[in-house]
Amino acid sequence: MKVLFLNPEQYVDFENEPSNYQVRLPALNSGMITEHIDFVYQRILRDSGVHAMNKATLDIFKQFKPDIVINSLSWWKENISPQTLSLMRKSGAKVISIYWDTWINALPHETEILLSSDHILIMDSLSNYLKYRYISEQQKNVNKVIFCPIAVFTDVIKPLDKEKDIDVLVLGSSEGSRSELISYLERNLSNQKMNFQHMGGLVNDKLPQKNNSKNWINWDMYVEMINRSKICISSQTQPDRRQIKGKVFDFLACNSFCLTDDNLELKNFIPNSCIAYYTDKEDCLSQILHYLKNDESRSRISKNGHEWFNKNYDYRKFWKNLLNVVKERETKLFQLPGVENVYKTFLQKQNLIIRNQSSAINQLAQLITSEKTIERLTVHAEGSYKGMNILNVDNRHIIVCDHLDYDFINIDDSLFAICPEQGIIKLEQEQICASSQFRLVQVTTVEQAKKTIDILSK
Repeated sequence: MKVLFLNPEQYVDFENEPSNYQVRLPALNSGMITEHIDFVYQRILRDSGVHAMNKATLDIFKQFKPDIVINSLSWWKENISPQTLSLMRKSGAKVISIYWDTWINALPHETEILLSSDHILIMDSLSNYLKYRYISEQQKNVNKVIFCPIAVFTDVIKPLDKEKDIDVLVLGSSEGSRSELISYLERNLSNQKMNFQHMGGLVNDKLPQKNNSKNWINWDMYVEMINRSKICISSQTQPDRRQIKGKVFDFLACNSFCLTDDNLELKNFIPNSCIAYYTDKEDCLSQILHYLKNDESRSRISKNGHEWFNKNYDYRKFWKNLLNVVKERETKLFQLPGVENVYKTFLQKQNLIIRNQSSAINQLAQLITSEKTIERLTVHAEGSYKGMNILNVDNRHIIVCDHLDYDFINIDDSLFAICPEQGIIKLEQEQICASSQFRLVQVTTVEQAKKTIDILSK
């Protein structure tokens, strides 16, 4: 089996990126891959631009002729284009794309890559898994979406015989609400003469460019710090995304005690006896003080978590199953206990959104029966400016809007936006479409979009 890895390189070299330890190394060591090539696509992007990146990707694909392409996503503006992924599929390869940081409201590139891939791995969100699985099954694509919150390369991330000389450890970026938690714990635990450590991460909100890669720790140090800590904390960063953090499972793999934010998604498949939860920064401190005084309770929970992890996850079995499903040698996907029941409950509650579904389907029905030429257009985000979004539609139209959940279609060579609440709206160049609920403007360049936003924001 020949595999082309499309590797991101955001802050550090790709071999130190989380995607290497959470995807590439587990896949390579599964015993399924006979030959592979690595392509670090962001290097080309930064040197020569997006067109050169996509061209180089296709060139290497044509030379190597892989059976499978494993596409690990990066930032929304720096991913391999959906058009490139589609061309690979047309040439006979299977494309697996990996979503790392999904948001509550989907960014445009998520939809485009979903449509341009054979399989999607959702690493961070049970709710997004339910959404995308439901959408894919409506299209008769049963095994397209895979929920994979556990992605631990246990050859490296494992228990070590280390003295527990760190009381409390926070690993990762000092970003958003986690930054507030770090400051709070530093202040309060130092008053109690506790050994509190914050290490690693790629982002620091206090720095001008937010780039914290100089403080990045290598993976051996990462594992050592986890093993040296009595309490390992996992926390959210941004309020508009509710994530299952991969480090939770790194802690369990190392037989270390995990104290995490009160994440309801985790509770759907991890027993309560395996980790501990906190509700806010004050409760986090309270839980820390409680468990530092109760060695036996802390040890029992970490042991339960480690046993649950070993029982339910083996990266070799996971990747063997996934790659065999991709190659259609197997039909049943690996699934964590409890997740299938959550999906069945989700399906049973579909009547809660039937009016919204009916409205969207009615719009589509009217379009189809109109005998007009209709074409859905691809859309990707160019970024945001002063709180508004700039979208690129079909690489021809630049759209200024205050929401991201728009789709765009071409009807008889005219551009229309499909809005969840307003229906189908025809767009005209430099004409503002607006109400109390939305604003949409079609322009020609990103620079013009920013000028338009300057005017709108006055």
